[in-house]
Amino acid sequence: MLERLQDASGDTLLLRHAVAPVSGQLTMELLNTFKAKNTFHHTAGSNRYARSTSARIVRGIQAYHMSGRGWCDIGYNFLVDRFGTIWQGRAGGSQLAVRGAHTLGFNSTSTGIAVIGNFEEVQPTAEVLTSLVHLAAWKLDLYGRRPSRRAGVFSQGSDKFAAGQKVKLPVIDGHRDTNDTACPGKHLYAKLPAVRKRAQARVDRF
Repeated sequence: MLERLQDASGDTLLLRHAVAPVSGQLTMELLNTFKAKNTFHHTAGSNRYARSTSARIVRGIQAYHMSGRGWCDIGYNFLVDRFGTIWQGRAGGSQLAVRGAHTLGFNSTSTGIAVIGNFEEVQPTAEVLTSLVHLAAWKLDLYGRRPSRRAGVFSQGSDKFAAGQKVKLPVIDGHRDTNDTACPGKHLYAKLPAVRKRAQARVDRF
C-alpha cells in the first residue's frame, strides 16, 4: 500500500506499507504527547539486498521484534531502504506521535528512523540521505522542532543516562548518543551534521 503525505511546502512524501497492522495495538499508552527529536538507527543487516526484497526485510524485522523480543509491533516508527524508499514501521498513524521501541530511555520523546543495512561497513547512498532529510523535516515540522537545534529531554533510564536525568541532545541524533552502541554505524553517524543542515534548510522553505 502507498500513502501520500504532504509537507508544509506542498511537496508529496511517499510512504510504503509492508507490515500488517496489529489489531488493537494502538492505545493511549502508546501515544506520546509530543516528539522532541528524531533518532537515526541502522538495522545492521545485509547491504546487498534487491529493491524487490525490501518489503520482506521489513516484515522480517517486525516478526523478530514481536516473536523474538515480545513487543507489540516493529520497534521503529519508519524505515528507509538503500534505494531511498520510506517504509511505515510501527502502526498507529504516520502523523501521530506513536511511541516506538528503539532507543532505551528515550522512546517517549523520539521518532525512531532506521536505515536498512550496516553502516559500520558502507556509506549511505545519496538516495538514503535525501529520504532522511525529507522525512525528518516533515516529521519535526509537525511538532515545531528545528532540525539544527538541540532539545532538552528527560531520560527514562538507559546505559548512558540515569532515569530522571535531563539531557540536551541534537534534535536529529543517532542511537549512540543515548545508548552504548555503535548504531547507526560510523558512516551514517558522520553524515548527521549534513542531514541536520539540509533538513533545517528544507523546513525554512516551508
